[in-house]
Amino acid sequence: MDTSITGEPAAPEHVGVAFRAITAGLFVGTGVTATALYVARGLQASQPVPAVPVTTGLVPDLILTGWLGGAGLAALCAWALMAPISSSYRRGAFAMVAAFATLVLALVTMPADALFGKAGLLAISVVGLAGGLLLARRARKRLA
Repeated sequence: MDTSITGEPAAPEHVGVAFRAITAGLFVGTGVTATALYVARGLQASQPVPAVPVTTGLVPDLILTGWLGGAGLAALCAWALMAPISSSYRRGAFAMVAAFATLVLALVTMPADALFGKAGLLAISVVGLAGGLLLARRARKRLA
């Protein structure tokens, strides 16, 4: 059996596994981030407009937690879907790619919110979560 330079069995099909896992994690993470921002916008709408920017309280905490939580969930999702890859180092590296890409892709929520309001955030949330679950399901089927 052929082995890679690290001594692991050569498995070119793992490229597809990694790509599908990263993409599924990216979708799920972005969906979670958009959901958190949707909830934060709802909370902001129910409160009076502050005279100065608010940096403490429920809304800023929800935004930060949703942003970082989405990245963490993207990493966990990608890690779980890359189970066929035996190298923890590679799985971890690709999971971190999914996490950091989620942090960057979550920036599309700002123009969506500015242009379409809460409906734009809800659309990103639905597309992200549904797309991520669909991609995860397809990735699992391919492995079976």
